[in-house]
Amino acid sequence: MKKQSLSICLFIMLFVPAAALSGPLDRGSGYVGLQYGYLSHDQDRISGDSNPTALVAKFGYFVFNQIAIEARYGFGLSDDSARRLESDGDVTPGDLELDYLYGAYLAGYLPLGEIGSAYGLFGVSNVKTSFSDNLLSSSDSDSGFSFGFGANLYIPYFKNIHEDGHWSIGIEYMRYLSESGYKLTSYGLGVAVHF
Repeated sequence: MKKQSLSICLFIMLFVPAAALSGPLDRGSGYVGLQYGYLSHDQDRISGDSNPTALVAKFGYFVFNQIAIEARYGFGLSDDSARRLESDGDVTPGDLELDYLYGAYLAGYLPLGEIGSAYGLFGVSNVKTSFSDNLLSSSDSDSGFSFGFGANLYIPYFKNIHEDGHWSIGIEYMRYLSESGYKLTSYGLGVAVHF
């Protein structure tokens, strides 16, 4: 499943037409990207912070100048050790993994000239994680309000190759969930093509 999702994301990024309808942040333009996320997971009954990793694909479309709607889908790349607190007070060691996350967001962009852009976004995410030990496996899912901010740096070399398109690298902080008893934060590094 993970390999198939990764293949689809890479195919979309490599074969999306790079003919721009307008500038990279103008109404009618769009973008697709892939992002590596280092996650910070905190949940009731799971002792300590766990730090699994994820790959997240994002697809955006500018409905107004500098205002985009964005959809994301991601899945776990690696798990991290965790300890589940049982109802009788025992502690069970195991591994925590992100099964998937997806969401829809509204993003506002601030252009930084030809260098790149900064942005903030908010929306709703759905997240599912799994905890497994030697005997059992259990999963939890939750949805809720999400917010984040980041910056993109345009890559001039690719801009020259794809005359009207813009490639960028970006960094991001994203709080996918901040519900009572469940928090998931991502520190991301990614690449995108704007068309």
